[in-house]
Amino acid sequence: MLFTVGKDKQKCRNSLRGQAIKIFFLYLRILCKCDDSKTLRLYRNRPIDSTTLYVPNLKYMIILIAGDTHTGKTLLAQKLLEKYKYPYLSIDHLKMGLIRSKQCTLPADSSDMELTNYLWPIVREMIKTCIENSQNLIIEGCYIPFGWEKDFTDKYVKHIKYLCLIFSQEYIRLRFQDILDKESVIEKRLSTDITFEDVSRTNRYNLEQCISRGYRYVLIDKDYLINVDDI
Repeated sequence: MLFTVGKDKQKCRNSLRGQAIKIFFLYLRILCKCDDSKTLRLYRNRPIDSTTLYVPNLKYMIILIAGDTHTGKTLLAQKLLEKYKYPYLSIDHLKMGLIRSKQCTLPADSSDMELTNYLWPIVREMIKTCIENSQNLIIEGCYIPFGWEKDFTDKYVKHIKYLCLIFSQEYIRLRFQDILDKESVIEKRLSTDITFEDVSRTNRYNLEQCISRGYRYVLIDKDYLINVDDI
């Protein structure tokens, strides 16, 4: 097609830009093995560049998944990875890497408070770095302290989504053996020695904290059902 000067030149540029965008999105869908054209889309009324891509229902750069042991944090992180292509970090893996490399002198069976005090400052600065670099990351673990948001200014907090997984007391009472039996559903664990009393006490405390602080949480009550689309 031939274009003349003036408006036709602009039409030509717009047409070429449109074709380039189509090719770019086709490449992305192939790269992500995505068949649904709605999975990758552009914000409307914004300049077109690589930063305008987003995943539906997942507007945050950082997703924090907290909760007591065995509540399914790693399983949820894995499902989010599979659905949205966000990478995830297990704080447990970070802990063991630091301990086994002798960078951390705390033993692996230290109290949660001791490990949180050591690990959270590292995780906190990783979160800041990801946000500054516009990188997405899911972080899961039981070493995310209540009051975490106080360690960030508003410009960081607006990019962080927090979710705590909590067993109800009824669920623990009726399904405690199931909780133990499914501890290796997503990764092989060494056998743990958690007790009914520990699980009950910690989950009760976590629920109280989430309610008093206005945190978002999922209460696992009758059946273990978490809809990834609601995260």
